[in-house]
Amino acid sequence: MHAVFISNAGIVSAIGSNIGEHLLSFRHHRSGVAIAAHLATRHRETLPVAEVKLSNADLARLTGLKPYLSRTILLSYFAASQALEGIPPELLTASRMGFISASTVGGM
Repeated sequence: MHAVFISNAGIVSAIGSNIGEHLLSFRHHRSGVAIAAHLATRHRETLPVAEVKLSNADLARLTGLKPYLSRTILLSYFAASQALEGIPPELLTASRMGFISASTVGGM
């Protein structure tokens, strides 16, 4: 049997943009469901959504990517960048490593 180590994680959702914000939201029982701020829909005022609070322009600025890329790409890249933060570059090249990534839009 081989040892498995989880070195870091990245997460962005309606309740936070990093692990610390998620833990704080869990602690204070915040759901993240609200009126849409970034989703253009005629139901904006009637159907609350669990939407990431960052705009595409915000995500592009934080990641260095172009703002015209899809929101899924911007969000995934942002979370993946968090997961790689703090890992020494030599560890990335010297060790056998796996990368697990997931993306969801809830019940859509």
